[in-house]
Amino acid sequence: MATNNAINQHKPIPLFFAYMAASTGAVTGDGTTVKVPYDSTLFNDGSFNTATYEFIAPSNGIYLLNTGIIADNANGKTSAGIQFYINGVLFNAYGCNPNLITVGGSYSKNVNCIVEMTAAQSAYLIFYVAGGAKNCAIISAGAANPRTWFSATLIG
Repeated sequence: MATNNAINQHKPIPLFFAYMAASTGAVTGDGTTVKVPYDSTLFNDGSFNTATYEFIAPSNGIYLLNTGIIADNANGKTSAGIQFYINGVLFNAYGCNPNLITVGGSYSKNVNCIVEMTAAQSAYLIFYVAGGAKNCAIISAGAANPRTWFSATLIG
């Protein structure tokens, strides 16, 4: 079987690991969508903007985008979703419907997607919980235990 040695020899390059320094207030629960406020980084090659909460592709390539989000007060809610946007356009959406699975009232979801991007394209995340009152906060425990996070790796 033939292989493409150029691809097989490429080493993944981690670009950033962003997280929220603190939990948000009640920002969703009624279907309100929220651009997740990743305002801090554990490491950053300069491609993640903590003011706009966006990743800017430093070069043309294939990127692995990863996120983990935890929201509290999710008991009894009917749906939740994480949406990846590339250059302001919905690229991929991951949801849970019709009933959320919660542990101790918290909803947790880890997702990833592989996307081909050109230099200077942006990526960011939108999150929502629906089916009840606007009483869900997005949870973080800071750098020591970043429970809500976003990262990118150049993979090709």
